Amino acid sequence: MKIEDFKNRQPFTVPENYFEQFTGNMMNMLPKEGVKEQKKHRTIALPRIARYISYAAIFIMVFAIGHTLYTLNEKANHATAEEHYEGEYIDEMLNNYPIDDYTFYCYLTGNEIN
Repeated sequence: MKIEDFKNRQPFTVPENYFEQFTGNMMNMLPKEGVKEQKKHRTIALPRIARYISYAAIFIMVFAIGHTLYTLNEKANHATAEEHYEGEYIDEMLNNYPIDDYTFYCYLTGNEIN
């Protein structure tokens, strides 16, 4: 068989008087009762104030986390600086500055010099 044999051939047929009886047949298939209304699902939108409160809460949480991380980092840097100055530079400071050990002790402890 060649393609030319299928060109003018129509394999589908429509029954006689199909379109004349279509409307009547379709109306007979519909339910006799009225169409029941379906319940519409209603979405509840948050009021604007609730959205603004949620935005504010998110901002406060981000700020609190950032502040906490910054504070922890500063404490770590401060502790590192104290460790750095504890032993390494105290001897050098005592040798280079004209203060005696007693004055330096009073300065470190916060006591007044007598």
